[in-house]
Amino acid sequence: MERDAAGQGSGRGFKGFLALLLKLGLAGACLVYAFWDVDPARLISAFGRYSPLRIAAALGCVLLILAPPGLRLMGLCRGEAGFGASLSAVVLGLGVNNILPARMGEVAKAVYLRRAAGMTLARGMVAVFWERFLDLNALLFMALCAALLMDLGLAVYPLLAVVLGLWLFVVLNRVRPGAVAWLVHRLPGERLRLLASEVLMVLGERLGLRLGLALVLQTVLVWLVYAAMTVLVLWWVAGLGLSLPELLTIFIAGTLGLALPSSPGGLGVYEAAVVASLGWFGVAKTEALAAALVLHMVQYLPTTLWAVGVMVRTGLGPRQLGRD
Repeated sequence: MERDAAGQGSGRGFKGFLALLLKLGLAGACLVYAFWDVDPARLISAFGRYSPLRIAAALGCVLLILAPPGLRLMGLCRGEAGFGASLSAVVLGLGVNNILPARMGEVAKAVYLRRAAGMTLARGMVAVFWERFLDLNALLFMALCAALLMDLGLAVYPLLAVVLGLWLFVVLNRVRPGAVAWLVHRLPGERLRLLASEVLMVLGERLGLRLGLALVLQTVLVWLVYAAMTVLVLWWVAGLGLSLPELLTIFIAGTLGLALPSSPGGLGVYEAAVVASLGWFGVAKTEALAAALVLHMVQYLPTTLWAVGVMVRTGLGPRQLGRD
């Protein structure tokens, strides 16, 4: 038995190491693509044409666009967490995903909601699940629109399979709870099995028609302000003379890049996606890379600094996340 457990642990460790190598390889390949054939002097010159005041204004706007996600998470917490705690949880999740691997930001949200609002860990995890599930559905809708415009149907199939699989899981857990109970028994450790059982029980609770409609409308608002941020930076800060449909296509491409499992914060993958999509509309690679780097920095810097502040204030570091 001990040998079997050791063998399973070793197998999981090797798979985790292999997954990490693949993610880093993807990020590295994307960085090479983004910077290939780019003259450093021209890149610096492109940065020099950006107005520092406009960049500062865009950085400030990032803090404003986080309000809709905070309101949505507050609704998903069903009154157990106020707006302040929900907003801090959203920012913490984004910031932790920017600096730690394996999407640890989603875990950080649930742990923070437990500490700041007194929610159970299971309820916090279910709130985060619905948040991500709503975002995946919105992302799928945008990806389908982009596929119709650019004939990229094959690129949408993996995302479509994930979303349909999650819908099947949610429906089965609601109408046939026993059908997914076998998953719990396959998890290692009694503590994890108990948590998973509680999560499935909370997930089976009905949201209600009114709350469901409110969450859909809030998700539309969330993604509208996210898209507006991309339009603001590329059109107003970078001064790229692109049409609104072209800017929205670039937003979708960049978001799909961030959705791929890769490096923390999507470093490399995001830049490659934005550079490639800008190239579709005739933007020179140097200008495209400068715009992609500034766009990523504007989204990355405020949330990461705010998240670090929350972590310092609450003492919620990587070790605490692992223990909780």
